Amino acid sequence: MRRFIIASVFALVINTLMPGQDHLNLQFKLAEDLYAAEKYFDAVTEFKRLIFFDSTNSFKSRAEYYIGVSYKKGGFFQEAIEHLTLAQMQNRDDEFSYRIRVEIIKSNILRRTVQKALRDIGELEAVINDKDKKTELKLLKGFAYAFSGRWETSSQLFREAGYPAVSDSIDRISGEMYSETKAAIFSAVIPGTGQIYTGNYLNGIISLGMNALTLYLTVNALAADRIFDGAAVGNFLWYRFYSGNISNAVQFVRQKNQQLENNALLMLQNFDEYRLD
Repeated sequence: MRRFIIASVFALVINTLMPGQDHLNLQFKLAEDLYAAEKYFDAVTEFKRLIFFDSTNSFKSRAEYYIGVSYKKGGFFQEAIEHLTLAQMQNRDDEFSYRIRVEIIKSNILRRTVQKALRDIGELEAVINDKDKKTELKLLKGFAYAFSGRWETSSQLFREAGYPAVSDSIDRISGEMYSETKAAIFSAVIPGTGQIYTGNYLNGIISLGMNALTLYLTVNALAADRIFDGAAVGNFLWYRFYSGNISNAVQFVRQKNQQLENNALLMLQNFDEYRLD
């Protein structure tokens, strides 16, 4: 709060004492320095103040851009896209327009509106001829497919873009993922083996034991001509444990795969050569 008050007083002073364009330049430099220092909340405040005093909209596009990327770095992706779109509307420079659209694409990938990101990438690919930009767009497609769980396509795109190490990491992590179908089949044939397949040995042994016990009680009751007891145990206990063991195994697969996917996405977001944040 104290820093905000000081900044506000400083902005008021320079707006009062300095001629128009000079104080706007100084205000822009102040906000830009805050952004460079990774003080994104303060930077947003100062860029918004700049827009308020900029009656000619000279800084409107650049200020909205910085506000947008600041919000993106803070994880406020919807707000980021709104301000980046405003920057695009005010912009008249083709190169800057490309950079704005790339930041919008990154925001859409991070908030997992992947189809929108892929459409925007496709539109840029249709008009961009620069080799470096085409490589960048291929990287963005790699990120987009990764965030939508299409790991094979993502790996191929990173390899084509010239990053085989990243591609190999994606292949390794995706190769460690479990199959829901296998888990369900294993559990259907021998209850508990689906859980054991995912590494949940104790749960698998308990599931196998409960299914074996209730199946034994059912068969024993039927063999002793206790039809109603056998039907009751079979319907309400054995079948419950049997079907529950299958769904439980599938749930374990989803949890394990979600953890592996999160690890892969975290690895990609920390990819130093090209970052989404």
